[in-house]
Amino acid sequence: MKKKTKILIVVILIILIVWVFLRFVAGGPEDDWICVGGEWAKHGNPAMEKPAEDCPGQKNITIESPEAGQVVGKNLVVKGRARVFENQFNWSVLDASTSVEILSGTAYANAEDVGLFGPFEINITLSPLTPKKIMVQVFAYSAKDGSKQDIYEAPLNFDDNLKDYFDVYFSNSKLDPETSCLKVFPVSNLVGNEELNLRKALETMLQGPGEKDKEAGYFTNIPDNVKINSVKKNGISVEVDFSKDIENGMGGSCRVAAVRAQIVKTVLAFDKSIRSVTISVEGETETALQP
Repeated sequence: MKKKTKILIVVILIILIVWVFLRFVAGGPEDDWICVGGEWAKHGNPAMEKPAEDCPGQKNITIESPEAGQVVGKNLVVKGRARVFENQFNWSVLDASTSVEILSGTAYANAEDVGLFGPFEINITLSPLTPKKIMVQVFAYSAKDGSKQDIYEAPLNFDDNLKDYFDVYFSNSKLDPETSCLKVFPVSNLVGNEELNLRKALETMLQGPGEKDKEAGYFTNIPDNVKINSVKKNGISVEVDFSKDIENGMGGSCRVAAVRAQIVKTVLAFDKSIRSVTISVEGETETALQP
């Protein structure tokens, strides 16, 4: 009996040793933050928040949109994050086949303080003669020798027939820390090859900002589940009628003003011919969106 007990204990110890090896040595921690491509990524379900320190290999300038390989049109909007001296860095568009520079310029991040990352947006107008394969490059010049550093590249496919971007408007806690009632900011959306009209642009606004835009401080003042009943254009005027859900939780004049600003700015940005925007709720205009 003692011999069997000893054998059982040895087997259990071997199993424990193998488990510890697989758990903490061979496979790494199950629930932790790991560095992937210079960015912190979840491994399992870590209890701790994302590490505040830099991930090894982390770049100081990154492009988040458009994604590598995406088809883009002549109105190219490049978004990302940067942590650079005085918030200033450079960009260029290259012919992907020859590496010849087509366009270049300077851009600025909107970081809250020195040493912090800040979002940026670069609007680039490409010529119809742009090569079909291009490379967008963001970088900073070294103060020591003027060489390029923190280079981040995104290969893209250019299609001059692709429809333009359209803008929808939201508030932004980082661009407007005081959250002014009438200050709203554009978020550009790629139309793609689908047919677009004003109603679809407004429906995109009602969906609210995406996750990456939320991280950049964008938020909507419009309640959930709002529907558009109708969009009517008459010359230079437009009337947009919403479901009653748009008035849910309207507890102050500031929020009402912000909702109106989001709608009006989105309409005016979509159709430059519009001069007047009327907002109604279930057909009522006089009592619509009152604080």
